[in-house]
Amino acid sequence: MKVGFIGIGSQGGGMAEMIARAGHELTLWARRPDVLPPYVALGARTAETPAGVAAGADVVGICVVSDKDVMEIVLEKGVLDAMPAGSILAIHSTVAIDTCLKIAELAAPKGVKVVDAPVSGSGEAALQRSLVVMVGGEADAIEKAGKVFESYSDRVIPLGELGSGLRAKIVNNFLFTGNAELARTALAMGVQMGINREALHECLLAASGRSFALTNIERMLRPEQVDHMTKLFSKDISLAIEAARSAGATTGTIEDAAKGLLKAFDDVRASRNGKNELAGYRNG
Repeated sequence: MKVGFIGIGSQGGGMAEMIARAGHELTLWARRPDVLPPYVALGARTAETPAGVAAGADVVGICVVSDKDVMEIVLEKGVLDAMPAGSILAIHSTVAIDTCLKIAELAAPKGVKVVDAPVSGSGEAALQRSLVVMVGGEADAIEKAGKVFESYSDRVIPLGELGSGLRAKIVNNFLFTGNAELARTALAMGVQMGINREALHECLLAASGRSFALTNIERMLRPEQVDHMTKLFSKDISLAIEAARSAGATTGTIEDAAKGLLKAFDDVRASRNGKNELAGYRNG
């Protein structure tokens, strides 16, 4: 299958590598051409423009960071205009549902179908073919694009109409954010009770209270990470609250927990001089 892919960052890079290794005819474009040679060595082609990636492709995957990036690449840089009738545009980015729907509305007259296909997992998970792909869209489009998704995923989950994949990803990220705050609060409670933090963390990871968030909370609270984490989680929280309110759904205690995590990041940022040993581990 002829596949175009844009967004070979920390997550998309692994996805692109696995598409190439699966034997698809892969064409790539990147803002920084110096990142492309390893993929060329695997047989991928490169294009000088985003539109060049889309020309003649059966499936085009977009894995960039923001709504603005997606709209720029797909609309302003000519990806949609270059895609042939019958092709599939797969939006892997975690963006607002309205962004995906707007692109689909513009794509329909051109005979191009859109699927929202956000993924859960890391670039390393892609290389292990263990990403989870949450897909929304028409069944035939999902089936066609799924042949590409299976290059880097062992679990492609159709969730319904266009936008359903993003809704599921938004809920997933919101839940992770809440879980991270619960993990942080539990560790804070233990520290305040006099338990060694490292020993408690090891204990909880081996016991019934373990979670993916607990596994990662120490890394997330590192002073050098909090700026990136704040940006990442602020986006996820905003998307979740917006999507819930639009649907008339309730966010419950997850919203409170998620906002608590942002406050913890603020605490770490304010204590980068290292004088406050409990920065990020306040309780309450």
